[in-house]
Amino acid sequence: MDLKQLEAFVCVASLRSFRSAAEQLNLTQPAISSRISMLESEVDGALFVRNRHPVQLTDKAMEILPLAEQMLQISQNITPKRNNLKLPVGTALRIGTNSGLVSTWLPTLLWKLHEELPMVSFELEINSSHRLAERMMRGELDITLMDTPPESPGIKSQLVAVFDAIWAARPGVVENGVFNMARASETLFVTFKSESRVYSMVETGLRNAGVWPVAMMTTTSTAMVVEMLCSTGAIGTVTRQSIEQKIKDGILEEIEVPIALPDSELSLSYPLTRRNDILRKAIDIVIHSVKGSSGSI
Repeated sequence: MDLKQLEAFVCVASLRSFRSAAEQLNLTQPAISSRISMLESEVDGALFVRNRHPVQLTDKAMEILPLAEQMLQISQNITPKRNNLKLPVGTALRIGTNSGLVSTWLPTLLWKLHEELPMVSFELEINSSHRLAERMMRGELDITLMDTPPESPGIKSQLVAVFDAIWAARPGVVENGVFNMARASETLFVTFKSESRVYSMVETGLRNAGVWPVAMMTTTSTAMVVEMLCSTGAIGTVTRQSIEQKIKDGILEEIEVPIALPDSELSLSYPLTRRNDILRKAIDIVIHSVKGSSGSI
């Protein structure tokens, strides 16, 4: 077996489609089928149930998939990297991320990518982790930076940073910076979407305090949370890094609320089946930029 066979196998396993795998790898569908057939001969067993849509993995495929992913990852790590990439004008890198990064170091990261890859254009999508994961698994994004990485064959994810989640409000909204739960019924709480870990802990804390239900606004946009806190008398949850400058400028302040919040984790994800210098270079830049600009691990 060779890497091209493994690449085709992992790509079909990720996208659950021979046609989509062919499009992602810039091959014809017969070429994908041929590589899968050769791999099936070598492992002595069928890898996919082809008469299902989407195609299903066999027990044999589930057995060898982790090993195939590991071999592709190893091949990426040991292939020599070229420092001077000759890239055609119009080469694009598709990046997906959550809105919380926009107000922290994302502009700096994009500028760094531009400096290192000057002939590459960048297509940036800001969306919820759920939507970004769907697009990554369909092969429509090259890199994602988000709090909930996609769990799918052929997708490599690694934790690159941890951000502090805090409660915040405008100065004077909360007396002495300590929120009195007795005021919960007259307070607007602003936090993240109901599927998030933050929301779950906020709701649990309010229920345990016996003050549920409360007036609450949820959103997928960190920028919206910050704007609500700056413009109204609401209290809300944000990452400390996203409002660092506003705290320094006295626009917002961190407040004490008797509800603990989970740290916000940031994961980098990318497909193992795109083995090219542009993506590898971009991944290295992202990792080093994140670790140099946040409370990273």
